[in-house]
Amino acid sequence: IAALDDKYVHVGYAHVLLDEAQDTSEAQLALLQRLAPRGVTAITAVGDADQVIYSFRGSSPHMLSRLSTLFGCMALVLPTNYRCATRIVDTARSLIQANVLRDGPPLLSADRNVAGELGIITAATREEEVDAICVELRALYRTKGLHSVALPCRLREPATFLRAALRDYGLPSSSSGAVGS
Repeated sequence: IAALDDKYVHVGYAHVLLDEAQDTSEAQLALLQRLAPRGVTAITAVGDADQVIYSFRGSSPHMLSRLSTLFGCMALVLPTNYRCATRIVDTARSLIQANVLRDGPPLLSADRNVAGELGIITAATREEEVDAICVELRALYRTKGLHSVALPCRLREPATFLRAALRDYGLPSSSSGAVGS
């Protein structure tokens, strides 16, 4: 970013929307400062400091407060989750409370008590974990007539491993890694 010559950087954007702002790295922040100077460009940054998943790429839970300071952004907190069951939100909140990098208490709450289930599997090895997941899914398919389940993975390699195990257990799997019909 520092090597960028001013003649290659177009400055003149009236508005910039930065989605998933919590995952902004230092290099991306430097580029944003060049493309959207404070006082010239209106910045809207949308993010959740409790959902930083790219720390291996340089993001930090403190990025949202840095963006606010650098660009004069006003924080608007949206504490209510409308997507997940109360039990899932409560579990997420308990995990977030244990985060020592967090600046304040988690504000997450659920608007309504919708149906939903949450299972926690602990295992000593990846193989044991995948076997436990497959056994649980097979039981859910048989007993509850489950139609689809999403199994998010941060990296491609575990997803590939999981997909192969699902096939071995006779469970349907799409190429994206999602289990379902």
